[in-house]
Amino acid sequence: MARSHIQPVLDDFWAAWCGHNTSTAAAARVTGPPTLNIYVNGEVFKSITGARPKAARAKEIAELL
Repeated sequence: MARSHIQPVLDDFWAAWCGHNTSTAAAARVTGPPTLNIYVNGEVFKSITGARPKAARAKEIAELL
């Protein structure tokens, strides 16, 4: 997450079979899909887990940026 030292980085873990392998998800402390991790300075700044309506998810993300 080197880029997170420049700007926040959003990582979306939405399904076990989609892109990220289980070791990546484990390293990112993902407890279940869907999970959004926001990284700042190489560390998880915020983790949002669980399904939410699109408007609620957009508001949560906008508040962090």
